[in-house]
Amino acid sequence: MNFAIIGTSKIARIHLEYISHYDFKEIYVVSRSKVRAEKFIKKNNFFSKNIYPANMSIFKIKKFKLVDICVNTNLHHIYLNKLSKLKSTIIVEKPIVSLGIFKHKFQDYLENLYKTNK
Repeated sequence: MNFAIIGTSKIARIHLEYISHYDFKEIYVVSRSKVRAEKFIKKNNFFSKNIYPANMSIFKIKKFKLVDICVNTNLHHIYLNKLSKLKSTIIVEKPIVSLGIFKHKFQDYLENLYKTNK
């Protein structure tokens, strides 16, 4: 069972601290660049034999039981669109989408997302 966390923010650190206590075979910190993910792991002392840096291409190589999106709210919908076809459970740090971007269309977006994904 694998886990991926997308983002290297403070909230990503908090989520990773919590989730690392569970029995995941492999944990991947996903960022725009693998170097940035490496820096995040080092800075936050996540030196574990099963925590690895990665970029988005990891989703073409590995299967994940759980994916946690911890990026800027304005990017949530972009990652949801990219990952929606995975057979993974996806957690999104709140709010699920930016009301500033979607305005009154956020409900349509969410209904469509839920309709096409479990």
